[in-house]
Amino acid sequence: MASKASSKNAQFWRTDWFAGVAIVVAVLLLNQATDLIGSLERKFYDVASTSSSRQPSDKVAIIAIDDQSVSNIGRWPWPRDVHAKLIDQLAAAKAKTIVHTAFFIEPQTDRGLDYIRKMKDVLQPVDGADGLPDALRERLSQIIVEAESSLDTDGKLASSISRAGDVVLPSIYRLGEPLGRPDQPLPPFALKSTITDAPGFSEAALSGQQPLERFGAPAAGIGHLNQLPDADGYLRFVKYSEEVFD
Repeated sequence: MASKASSKNAQFWRTDWFAGVAIVVAVLLLNQATDLIGSLERKFYDVASTSSSRQPSDKVAIIAIDDQSVSNIGRWPWPRDVHAKLIDQLAAAKAKTIVHTAFFIEPQTDRGLDYIRKMKDVLQPVDGADGLPDALRERLSQIIVEAESSLDTDGKLASSISRAGDVVLPSIYRLGEPLGRPDQPLPPFALKSTITDAPGFSEAALSGQQPLERFGAPAAGIGHLNQLPDADGYLRFVKYSEEVFD
């Protein structure tokens, strides 16, 4: 009897299904306890992607803001009219889509612009009550309009984005699981760029920073610039952010 029991136990331990279960359990424990499997997956991915013989598309151009650019144009951040000129040049070159990665979340206006506008208000026609000849008032008004246009760099950028019609601007989010209901919804111009959520492919966001409305409204789209590197610090994929604010 003992011999038969031992034989049955030996057969049990040698069955294919038991071996399969044991291997699955061992792999799950190894995956939970170490990063070995994830590390192997990343290495295989890197080898597969770097061994590809495909050439980058010649239809995509990356315009980098490098040290030479800063040396030629001036220190960062550049005035908004510089960005406007760049967009105008790309639009004139018939760029199909212009993806601009600089953040325009705050106004950037010259300190003298407010005084120019005050002077403009003072020179409004008052039926000669100020004693200025009409010709002089007209000339001063023309100069003030030119100064206002020159100093309103945000206005120049907004106009360039609107004229191009194909500019995509960035937003950025503070990622995390929200608590409670959202404080405020996304602005309408950002809502136009949202996509349907797919489970497992999005990241919840606590808050977000969008471009100013005068830039975002005429833009062709808004895309986030959040980056989620892997455990080894390399960026291999990009998730989209789920616009849910606490």
